[in-house]
Amino acid sequence: MYEDDLEAKPFQPGKAQFVLGLYVLARELVWQNLRRPHKNGHRYDGIGPFTFDRKQYEQALAKLAELG
Repeated sequence: MYEDDLEAKPFQPGKAQFVLGLYVLARELVWQNLRRPHKNGHRYDGIGPFTFDRKQYEQALAKLAELG
């Protein structure tokens, strides 16, 4: 299992940044523990976890990479 915290960069000025736990398992990829550290560590415990099929997730990332 791979585990990490990812910090999303805002796409537009003034948008909030989020941090989430990323868990990569044999067949699944899980996002959980969504929080906003820049807003007094605000947590969103009621949201998620979000579970994705690992193969489909990796295929989608590969297609995005092709788009540049």
